[in-house]
Amino acid sequence: MAFEFALVPVLAGYWVLTRTHLLGSPYERRTHHRVFFEPAVVGGGLLLVAWLLELVLGGAFEQDGFLAGVGNLWRGIAPFENAGLLALTATLAVALPPAINARVSAVDAANRWALANDSTRGRLLRVSMEDGKLLEVVLAGGEAHVGLVSSSPGFDFEGDLALAPALSGYRDNDTGKLQVKAYYGELDDDFRIVIRLDKVLTVRLFDPRSHDVEWTVSASSQP
Repeated sequence: MAFEFALVPVLAGYWVLTRTHLLGSPYERRTHHRVFFEPAVVGGGLLLVAWLLELVLGGAFEQDGFLAGVGNLWRGIAPFENAGLLALTATLAVALPPAINARVSAVDAANRWALANDSTRGRLLRVSMEDGKLLEVVLAGGEAHVGLVSSSPGFDFEGDLALAPALSGYRDNDTGKLQVKAYYGELDDDFRIVIRLDKVLTVRLFDPRSHDVEWTVSASSQP
């Protein structure tokens, strides 16, 4: 019984961590002892809450309580010691993720995680998506794309890029300047280019008035 008493809270903690948007992303990045330690801590918290609830509500399931029938039924199903406490711990673990996810969506959770933990590149991607600022992405071969970062299923600020393009060109190897070769104008809202992370050389905010930019498209086409 001691094994079950230790295992159930750990599994309950693991369920909460992996099924909750707000906690899932940080936990997936854990390694070594923290993979076990954090579910144990969360499960211990659930067990403590369950124990407090059992103290407050336990009398209702005793022989003279108004839920005595339910208590008798449960004791017949699971007559072993602390069965009610473990069942309540598991119930809390199942109920918590939907309640938390209803208040914090996957996108909001990703944004909060990025605010606290993202890289310089991740911050720039978030600024582009949230504030509508143009971003320049230069690939390893010198090819450059300018546009707005777009969210997509499974979007991750540290993963591959989905870009709604506005301009394209290349970074000149000799001068280092951005040579703008194409302006896409008004495009379909669903048009995106996907850039693999391993192809990205640099990411920066784009300023069309910068002396670092040379336009080879007509002035009337500049944004």
